[in-house]
Amino acid sequence: MNKIILIGNICKDIETKYYNDRKYMKNTIAVRRDFKNKDGEYDSDFFNFTVWGNQAEYLDKFANKGYKVALCGRLMNNNYEKDGQTVYSNDIQVDSIEILTPRQGMTQEEAEQKAKELFGDDIVEVTNEANLLD
Repeated sequence: MNKIILIGNICKDIETKYYNDRKYMKNTIAVRRDFKNKDGEYDSDFFNFTVWGNQAEYLDKFANKGYKVALCGRLMNNNYEKDGQTVYSNDIQVDSIEILTPRQGMTQEEAEQKAKELFGDDIVEVTNEANLLD
């Protein structure tokens, strides 16, 4: 079984692109470690992820850099040759994503309703549980 679930913050500005008329976005999620380092601070791990279709559009409209999200997906190895050497990279192909940071100026219910109007029921609902995860 290949399944990964992460909760963290979006690291870069949202920028969607197209591949064969299908919208996608690539970004990075910063996930805080559960323990402090020797300086008494929390370190983070950074993971690249890719979101396709309606969910990429959902993030484009409702998320920004710094927003806390929960994502569920599969870890994929992307190995390729560059300048005669093999380059190894990992990417999370997102199956579902949930924004945990409420959209400014909107209530929880308004954000959920707007997302459902735009994208239908295949979008995971926005939640207001971000403060429980810190």
